Amino acid sequence: MRRRRQRECLRVWWHIVNIGALPVEGEIREGGIEMAKQYKVVARIVSIKGTCSLGHRVGDEFEIGHVTPIGMCSWAFYTIFPCATVLQYGGSLPWESDPDKAVVACPDPANPVVFELRRIVRRRKPT
Repeated sequence: MRRRRQRECLRVWWHIVNIGALPVEGEIREGGIEMAKQYKVVARIVSIKGTCSLGHRVGDEFEIGHVTPIGMCSWAFYTIFPCATVLQYGGSLPWESDPDKAVVACPDPANPVVFELRRIVRRRKPT
């Protein structure tokens, strides 16, 4: 069991280093285990108190992945990333009323930029 876990960790690490991303949904991994479904997560700036040193404005949107989006403050991304990862893999945050959303502020206490994270759930059309 331990060896299988080690091989799986090496395989995921290989994907990240060589392909730049985690294995995709539906890909059968060693041992017949399928990757968890991944959702798209979008971060939208809903408020700014003070002046953002990077020049972000209310309404700016960024698609959150495994690397900092172009144009997004890396400190804000580091703060957002844990919550975004939960939403990406179908989880929810217990303190939020909507399981598909989260509100996170950047770590600048003098000029907080507040982001709303939103999981994009694609609804299937009825047949």
